[in-house]
Amino acid sequence: MSNKLIYLVSFILVLSVASRVQAEPFSLGAAEDIELGNDTQVGPDASSNGSGLGARDIAERRRVVLISYDISALKSEGQFLNLSFSHFSHDLHGETNVYGIIEDLDLLEVESLTWNTAPGVQNNPTPDLSEPVALDFADLTDVLLTFTGPGQTGVRFSTDTSEALANFLNSDTDGIVTFLLAPSAENNQLIIRSSEHAEGGSFLEGELSPNLEIALNPNPDDEAANVIRDVVLSWSPGDFADKHDVYLGTNFDDVNDATATVDPSGVYVNRQDPNIYPFGGTIRLDFGQTYYWRIDQVSAPPDNTIYKGNVWQFTVESLAYQIPGENITASASSSDPGKGPENTINGSGLDESGLRHGNISVDTMWLSSQIGDQPTWIEYEFDKVYKLHEMWVWNSNDSLEPVIGLGFKDVTIEYSVNGFDYTALEAVHEFDRAPGSANYAHNTTVDFNDIAVRYIRLTANSNWEGILNQFGLSEVRFFHIPVHAGEPDPDSGAVDIALDVTLNWRPGREAAEYNLYFSDDEQAVIDGTAPVTTLNQTIYGPMSLDLGKTYYWRVDEVNDVNPDSVWVGDIWNFTTASFLVVDDFESYNDINEGEPASNRIYLAWIDGYDNPATNGSTVGHLDPPFAEQTIVNNGRQSMPLFYDNSVGYSEAQNTLDSLRDWTRQGVGVLTIWFMGDEANAAEPMYVALNGSASVTHDNPDAALITDWTEWNIDLQAFADQGVNLTNVNTISLGLGNKTNPQPGGSGIMYFDDIRLYAPAP
Repeated sequence: MSNKLIYLVSFILVLSVASRVQAEPFSLGAAEDIELGNDTQVGPDASSNGSGLGARDIAERRRVVLISYDISALKSEGQFLNLSFSHFSHDLHGETNVYGIIEDLDLLEVESLTWNTAPGVQNNPTPDLSEPVALDFADLTDVLLTFTGPGQTGVRFSTDTSEALANFLNSDTDGIVTFLLAPSAENNQLIIRSSEHAEGGSFLEGELSPNLEIALNPNPDDEAANVIRDVVLSWSPGDFADKHDVYLGTNFDDVNDATATVDPSGVYVNRQDPNIYPFGGTIRLDFGQTYYWRIDQVSAPPDNTIYKGNVWQFTVESLAYQIPGENITASASSSDPGKGPENTINGSGLDESGLRHGNISVDTMWLSSQIGDQPTWIEYEFDKVYKLHEMWVWNSNDSLEPVIGLGFKDVTIEYSVNGFDYTALEAVHEFDRAPGSANYAHNTTVDFNDIAVRYIRLTANSNWEGILNQFGLSEVRFFHIPVHAGEPDPDSGAVDIALDVTLNWRPGREAAEYNLYFSDDEQAVIDGTAPVTTLNQTIYGPMSLDLGKTYYWRVDEVNDVNPDSVWVGDIWNFTTASFLVVDDFESYNDINEGEPASNRIYLAWIDGYDNPATNGSTVGHLDPPFAEQTIVNNGRQSMPLFYDNSVGYSEAQNTLDSLRDWTRQGVGVLTIWFMGDEANAAEPMYVALNGSASVTHDNPDAALITDWTEWNIDLQAFADQGVNLTNVNTISLGLGNKTNPQPGGSGIMYFDDIRLYAPAP
């Protein structure tokens, strides 16, 4: 295919993590695919571009295919079963072997990959272009699968399943699996379509069997980053767990290989009852460190069977974080054209790594003017007060710097929290000289000792040569200790938030308590005059808010032993939904009936399945997923309602567990979204409350409408029929005439987003 990375993972996954009972099917698209050649058309220093992937071994066509999959989201949820490949055929169908690339080599640099650099093929030395395909079996597993094409062009086909293929995936530890497809013998040829083709791409297909015995659902998530250093580990117990063996360390192999009795690296923690560690506290970990952990489930006596768990990992937050350039304003005593102070904070001269600077100064560095006021200074204003940890400096690095020496040398550093009162940072500092060459890494680090700062002023007392009365810098970067609250939930700017929302946030480091300001008056929150609640936890709610209103909030971090506290937080906002949700159909699942988390749609919306002689409705598909997940108005799911009015009418009824007061928040309109099918029989469509009062859609052909359509009903229409709108017990959706049933036709309707709105002003 192409030599570019296919990051789009077609992740067609039917997987109920909550259900731990039966294997679930999945289909996973390739993360990368590429064709490599060692022939006169595609030489060993090139790769093939296009929508075809060829495993071929004829004269002038010596080709293999590499395909990679990211299985990291699946591997911790269970065991792979009944695996096969699904390919899209082209015009050659010869017998082909599938090998696995060993784990040490399965991460491919696809952009630069060629036969000469690829794993799995002979390239040390590379065979002559006329020789058959030669593989490097040291890089490969045994053959996992052999298949041939279907003998037809342009069809999708599946290989046989392979136990060896499943074993290969189940033994993976890094979340990436890569396969090599090669002709099984000389003169065999196969071409399949790549991910670039509209119908192409090779899928891994099979089943994922939940591990009933092992721990699941790690918290922190597997491979989580930026985890708070004072952490609590938790997990969902296996079905047979009586106790839990906890392992925690900084080396994968140590954690993977240890047992409770053989533990040379000391990663075994303890055997305990609760599925949380530590119980009743936190464990403090090292900044920036990646940790590996494992939970083995131990069954009850007398067996005490140990079920070894997966190894999970997470990375702890860094000690300090960069203040983004967009949060900084730079100004200076003077500047040359094209060399303004903003160049020192916008990364304009840095390479892709963000660590090395070039030596072309125009539009990438700051330089003061020869006729500018003296002394020369440059100042940085942050968007708020930060606990400043350190500053990195890339000094002036123009290509002439070794000769003219305009970089800062002796520097006075001052700081302020208000822009008026400045304090000098210790003695005069000397900034190291830049080399004037490309790929220049910062060579001066200034320690700010974690003081509270909003303004930084650098005053040049001298430059490195003293020839010209000019001074310059290439780039500066500031790092802060994260003492402010962050990661608000709901996200700032979020809309359609529930009225009973609970607020959450990530705590700032060192906070002892939190002052939460909350109001629909933004300025009051900014000024700190809004109502304030002092909390000792990072959660607040549930709340009781108004429809369709924007709220503003901020969280100030407080620690009385820190003289710089309080750390004033950012202003966040969200807007509540302009409606109350009767049913959005998002909560329904396919978990087996009788299990605690089961919530099948046909058990909430009672149809005529058990009474087909008088009610011709059926809610949900016969096989999972029972809710409709393709034809939806909003969100993930809608409700399919099959009707057969040969018995007179079809109706499904939902008994309301909550939201029975349909006068709350001044609502007065019931809205239902629906969609029919042109093949449907035209039947009257109605909605009923409390089992009797009903309203019929004014379009007798509503069941034939093939677009999602909003149906708005004034609640007064139900009140006029005697419904007490403060106590609505049931809502029914139906087709036909319930009060005067008449034999009719059949079809399917889809319903979504049943809501209550306030009347239009």
